[in-house]
Amino acid sequence: MEVVTLEEGDLFIQPPGQYHAVYTPTDCFAKGAHCLNLEFLHHSELSRFVDAKKGHFLTNQVHQHSLETLERMVIYLPRASQRTSKWCTLIFPVLTVLPLSPGLFTRPLIALCTMVIDSQKYLAVGADKKKTPRNTTKPALAISRAIVKHFWKDVETATSVYRFGPN
Repeated sequence: MEVVTLEEGDLFIQPPGQYHAVYTPTDCFAKGAHCLNLEFLHHSELSRFVDAKKGHFLTNQVHQHSLETLERMVIYLPRASQRTSKWCTLIFPVLTVLPLSPGLFTRPLIALCTMVIDSQKYLAVGADKKKTPRNTTKPALAISRAIVKHFWKDVETATSVYRFGPN
């Protein structure tokens, strides 16, 4: 067990799915938030999966807008990086690709596409189970499916690569 002491003005960022408890011995104001990052989406995917299966034992697991955020991240992918730009022109020739960030890695990319394609699998205990279509859903699904088909043929193959590696 580790203890992290924060002073006034400190910012603490922890990895997705990290178990923690907060103790404040004096009156204070603290704000918790959630952040999704393209490099750590495989950790977020695992955390969301655990929330969906064991969420009744956890707190803070229901985040109503997570799926829309993930969909927006997928829609951004064709414009995201130099590494993606090489294959984006093959998959999405209509889109203009802007090299803005370093490349994406296999596991986070598979995790992102999987969370969008199979979104019901990641609904946390206590979350609203009805599907609410958003203007981001259709393009995000199309892009996710195109990425999976281009690199791994189908979701099952991508999931196998995610879990066991490319061989």
